[in-house]
Order: sequence, then C-alpha cells, then structure tokens
Amino acid sequence: MLFRSAMLGSEFAGSYAKLRRAVEHHEALKTEISKWCNSDKYSTARERNGDGSRYSIIARFKVFPDVERWGLMMADCVNNLRSALDHFLYAIAVRQTGIAAPPDGNRIQFPICSDAQKFTDERNRRNIRSLSDPVWAAIVREQPYNRPKSDLPPLLSLDRKSVV
Repeated sequence: MLFRSAMLGSEFAGSYAKLRRAVEHHEALKTEISKWCNSDKYSTARERNGDGSRYSIIARFKVFPDVERWGLMMADCVNNLRSALDHFLYAIAVRQTGIAAPPDGNRIQFPICSDAQKFTDERNRRNIRSLSDPVWAAIVREQPYNRPKSDLPPLLSLDRKSVV
C-alpha cells in the first residue's frame, strides 16, 4: 500500500479508505477479466491471405464479455482514486490550519490541469488557499503538463489528444 493512515494521522483515514476501495475495485476487475479470458467463452484463430502479405487474428465469441460491467468497475476505481486525492488535500488543510473544518473546506479539490495556464487560474488557487506554498509546489510538480516524458500520455489526465 502507498501509505498507512496510522502513520499519517487520523485526518488521513478518509483518503486511505478511498485508496483501499480503489484497490478493491481494481483487484475485482482484474479477477473478472482474467476469469473470462481463461474460459472457453471465446476462441481465436490466425489467418493470412493468399500471398502472405496480411495476417489476422480472429476472435469468435460464444459469450460476449460484460464490458459494460467492467467499464463501471473501472470507473468506480478511478472515481475512488480521484476522491482519495481530494480527501488527502483536505487532511493536509486540516493539519496545516489546525482547524477541523478549514476555511475553504467545501471547495478543496486536487486540481488536475493539462496546461500551466489553466492550472494558474485563480479558481484553482482559491480552492486550496489554506494549503502552504510547499504543498502548492508539490501539487504543481504532479500536474500532467510537468510529466518527465511528454511523449507519453499523462497519468493524471487523459484527454482525446493523448488517447488518439
């Protein structure tokens, strides 16, 4: 596990719980996909055209996978990961302000922006104004536009340009 809530303090319990739930969804999804892939619900065949210039792998389904369910499970996982970031920032705000309900508590969310200009929008700074400058700097370092390998899709943000 990435961190232990006991090591960080009780204010981080919500973030830790969301992270645990995301892992549960991910493990359940992996199990279902693996179970389906190791079943006899489909078959594959290799084919090539007459002159050998084109090869294909053909999948024939006896039973289609439940991709709608798998999509919902993945969405639950991603939603819990996103929520864990928000809970984590809230816990940091509680710790830094010493107040159980920080002044901007109802607006705190982990900003995720694909470019620096959007990130520096006043709304993002206002939503986490109770956080210290070092925390703000750490959030900036994790933004998708600051990733070390810009040729790879960003982990925190996938948009249509990065998926195509």
